[in-house]
Formats: sequence, structure tokens, C-alpha cells
Amino acid sequence: MAAGARQATRCAGLERPQIAFSNVTLVLGGKTIVENLSLDVKPGEFLCIIGASGCGKTTALRLAAGLYQPTGGAVSFDGKPMLMPRRDIAIVFQDYGKALLPWRTAAGDVSLALEASGRSACPIMPKNIRRRCRAACSSACRLRAAWRRNPRRC
Repeated sequence: MAAGARQATRCAGLERPQIAFSNVTLVLGGKTIVENLSLDVKPGEFLCIIGASGCGKTTALRLAAGLYQPTGGAVSFDGKPMLMPRRDIAIVFQDYGKALLPWRTAAGDVSLALEASGRSACPIMPKNIRRRCRAACSSACRLRAAWRRNPRRC
């Protein structure tokens, strides 16, 4: 009986959502962007969010990533409140041109992740290692020709 109970607990644990929105509302600048959103996304589940421009799709993604905090309700990841951005969650938006920094080169934009993580000044990752990392990325992404260009020129 005890073994059966353990098995049931494990199976029930698989049903827990990885990302959960519970009556989430977000108000920005006095305007309600998302209102009473409740949604569960289970591990391995594929979800598409579609809707008209301005309906809150991107805002919901930012809430899921911890980039925004709801003004009402809660967002959780693996059962824990999403209170800040996590390093193991990333968003790639369809219009990546707006995500790049126009004053940086392609190499600079790739380096941004290292800088944001605090590793650019970290003694564990010296400058020559960062250069090799950027070089490997440029080769893997076939960016070598555009590596020193700004996004508008790529």
C-alpha cells in the first residue's frame, strides 16, 4: 500500500504546472494590460498565445519570465512565486531587431548576456575567454561577416 501511495504522489507531481498564472492582473500607467488571467502550463507542454496587437501577449510572456510583477494575482514557476527574472528562463521575441542595442556591434550584443550575468568582470572568465566565447558564437551563428557591424547594418 505504501509503495502505491508513493507512485500516486509521483504521478500527481507530474500534473503540477511548471508555469501558473492565478487571476493575474497587470495595470501599467493606469491602464489595465492583463486582467484576471488564469493559465497553467505543464512541463513539456507547447503553448501558443495568439491575439490582436495590443491584447497583452508580450506582457503575459514578460510576466511569465519575471520581468513584470502582477498588480493582482500571482505567477509561479515550479510552484514558487515568480518574484524576479530567472537565469534559466529566456524569451526570444519575433521582432528581434527591437531587442538589439543599435549602438553596439553584433559582438557587443552577444556579449551582453555575459555582462548581465556579472561574468564580464568575473575573474573566472578572463577577457581572452570571453573573446573565444564570442568567436565561437559568431562562427556557430554564421555572423563572422557582420561581427563588427551595428544591427542596422547587418
